[in-house]
Amino acid sequence: MGAKIISYFPLRALLSHGDRKFQISVWRNDHLTISTNLSINGYLSIERKLLGGGFDVFYDDEEWADRVLKHSKLLTLIEEKRVPNLSSFKIEGNTLKVSISIGKIDSKTAEDVKMAIEFMLEVIPSLEGLSSSPSVCKSTN
Repeated sequence: MGAKIISYFPLRALLSHGDRKFQISVWRNDHLTISTNLSINGYLSIERKLLGGGFDVFYDDEEWADRVLKHSKLLTLIEEKRVPNLSSFKIEGNTLKVSISIGKIDSKTAEDVKMAIEFMLEVIPSLEGLSSSPSVCKSTN
């Protein structure tokens, strides 16, 4: 994949795609997280439910989260199941994180990471034009 290993325990790697950098981390043997910086700031978490189908949504500001979900490609791409093993999608501060479930690190994992990064690259432009969460702006003043 061309990722540069930063550390082996815990496993972390850095992957560049154009001028965007993605950090890949494996904290447990069953989940891998890919993160990159955003120009917006806030908290929104979409997490796959443990039992049954669907997702739970958590946020710091309901109005902001609603705006992000309505005006970005995020929900469309999740509904299209573009990342089959998606565990969660989060905006935490100015960081975008996508977590995927993995069985082991192998060629299938590399393909899952590639799909997750493609997913992120489609979502990011639709997020970049949105404003940051007002609750984050208030807490930093």
